[in-house]
Amino acid sequence: MKRILIVDDEVIIATQLEERLSSKGYHVVGIANCGEEAVGLAGQLQPDLILMDVVMPGRLDGIAAAEEIHRRMGIPVIFVTAFANAEFVERAKLTEPFGYILKPFRDDQVLAAIEIAVYKKEMQDRLQQAHDLLEERVRQRTSELSQANAQLSRQIAERMQAEQALKESEEHLRSLMESATHFIVFRLGLVGEGHSPYRVVFASPSIVDILGISDPENFADWFSLLHPDDATQMSEALRNGLTAPSFDASLRIFHPRSESWRWIQVLATRVPQDRDPPAFINGIILDITARKNAEEALRSREHELAVKSKNLEEMNTALKVLLKKRDEDRTELEEKVLFNVRELIAPFLEKLHGTRLEENQKAYLEILAHNLEEITSPFSRRISSKYLNFTPTEIQIANMVKQGKSNKDIAQILNISRRTVESHRDSIRHKLGIKNMHANLRTHLLSIQ
Repeated sequence: MKRILIVDDEVIIATQLEERLSSKGYHVVGIANCGEEAVGLAGQLQPDLILMDVVMPGRLDGIAAAEEIHRRMGIPVIFVTAFANAEFVERAKLTEPFGYILKPFRDDQVLAAIEIAVYKKEMQDRLQQAHDLLEERVRQRTSELSQANAQLSRQIAERMQAEQALKESEEHLRSLMESATHFIVFRLGLVGEGHSPYRVVFASPSIVDILGISDPENFADWFSLLHPDDATQMSEALRNGLTAPSFDASLRIFHPRSESWRWIQVLATRVPQDRDPPAFINGIILDITARKNAEEALRSREHELAVKSKNLEEMNTALKVLLKKRDEDRTELEEKVLFNVRELIAPFLEKLHGTRLEENQKAYLEILAHNLEEITSPFSRRISSKYLNFTPTEIQIANMVKQGKSNKDIAQILNISRRTVESHRDSIRHKLGIKNMHANLRTHLLSIQ
């Protein structure tokens, strides 16, 4: 009995689905009404299949929840939704759903989709098991091949001493190598010089699939479709095969059945004989296309990463230089301003303060000293940059209001009428956005800091 989780925020639809599925022999293990609950129940209940609505309340909609479930648990999901626009469909495709049913739906649609999804999941599981088993067999066969090669070398030495031992070893190797699937084991006989000095003694049946040839007995067909860049190398190897002790090369060959270029590695060793029959060449051919593609992709990625790394280093160096220059310029400017104020202005203000001044002059001097201090404070910069529509007189009055000066004091200092000061204060309140509000102007100006 297949276990199914229903995810739908519409209680009526979820209940109807539960009743229909239960009546058809399915076991509904739970019902969720939002994406977060669906992820939690999927992990807890581990159902065989999930019927998922797309649009639901909460942080995760149906597609996001299906993506999380697919990534973490691999449970198949069928979307049951009233939305069929391209945006939802494209997002849903990324989660690799097992079906997409539009509401309103018929019972036979849902049941058919469930049956197909369950069957597809079972086939995927079987394929994965077969793949894992095949990988294990490849590892075992590779180990067997390594052992067989070592054994082959020992047996070749023994064959020099006894023809009978040679025949028995050949029969043993023939039986072993005929089961090869992912590699080719071959033996060639050297029949002397001429147009075709090689004859095929043995080649494992896998040569038909790996090289895509139809007649393994015809050695001339083995490497007839080599890449032009590799043909010369192979030709020299065949010419030197009568005398060279071994051969190891990676070559490209065109596979006529798949109509694609494949990489093969040919490993061959010449086995001399002290007497007739003449010498043999034993070898193996491996299909290394996947390895070569992976190496090429890795080299390309390494080159790309090296370029990006170099560019980032150059950008970081430039940014460091710019930041250092900016800090140096800022520090230099601050030092110049402070030096000029302290060395060129402040001493004279102090001397002036020690002289006999009238009351108005003393007031002017205090304002001048205070304003000089404000030059280096953030208030003056903000009041002149943030409120660019202040007039110079309004900025002066705003500074004196901040100092706590009354309208009478400001009028006397600036030599203007009190009414004019009040008019400027109203204009300042208006520009600050506090006109007709019960807000203290001095308090508001102080808060700007």
